[in-house]
Amino acid sequence: MIAGNVREKRIFMNLDIIKNTNVERTTSNTGNPNWLKRFVNTLANSIVKSINFLFLSKNQLINERDEFKSLYESRRLSIEVNNQMLSIEVEDLTNQYIKAAEECSSVYETLQQQHDELNKIENELADIRSILLSEENLSTFKEAAVRMSGDQIEQLSDLLDSDGWLKLRVIEKTLNYTTRNLYRDLIVEDNMGRFENSDGNELISYIENIKFANQNYEIIGGTCCEATHFDGIDKSTDKYQDYVQRKHRNLKHELRDLNLDDFKRYGIVNISTALMYATNI
Repeated sequence: MIAGNVREKRIFMNLDIIKNTNVERTTSNTGNPNWLKRFVNTLANSIVKSINFLFLSKNQLINERDEFKSLYESRRLSIEVNNQMLSIEVEDLTNQYIKAAEECSSVYETLQQQHDELNKIENELADIRSILLSEENLSTFKEAAVRMSGDQIEQLSDLLDSDGWLKLRVIEKTLNYTTRNLYRDLIVEDNMGRFENSDGNELISYIENIKFANQNYEIIGGTCCEATHFDGIDKSTDKYQDYVQRKHRNLKHELRDLNLDDFKRYGIVNISTALMYATNI
């Protein structure tokens, strides 16, 4: 576009030269025979310059056209390559999506099957639980507990409540000593977090050691605190034997006084095992 404007400007300049030459001819000496020759020479030179300029402009336009074509071709090839790469990427993502969808569908079917199996098991457990948790079975359990010896009643308690919480309640009443007293007497151990994950059986061990074992104190490494160390319980003493008898008696009363709601708090496996033990005594 710029070359075209320059070309037109040069042509108009040459026309002005021709016009000025005509003016000179009219104003000069008309009797001079050389004026026509000069006019023709000037006109010829102007025409030659215009033609040369037109050729130059044409070559420049051709060059610009070739450059544009080259640039266009380069951009076209680049776009085609990018489109091919995008097509490959889209196809790959589509395949991944299809594969993931198939895997999700398979996992969903598996989960659905497992869910159905769990529902079936839960229904079966509910039926078993309804049979086990009956007044008849509870009465059988209580009658057997009344007839049992001390060791047998403790075994029955462990089968019904393997974590020891039922027996812990009985021991707290027997010794008139609760876990609150334990946390107070072993405050260093409590601050160390030793009781956070303890079940009833572990807490019973601490309480019995507090009540019947000899106690020593040891410095905790890197601190100025003393932790309690127990030397063990002498189970042959009259004091300990009296505790065991009272514990068994109170434990028998505790099991005898269970109602159906208390019975339901324990797991099916524990209840069934305890019932089997009670009926075989």
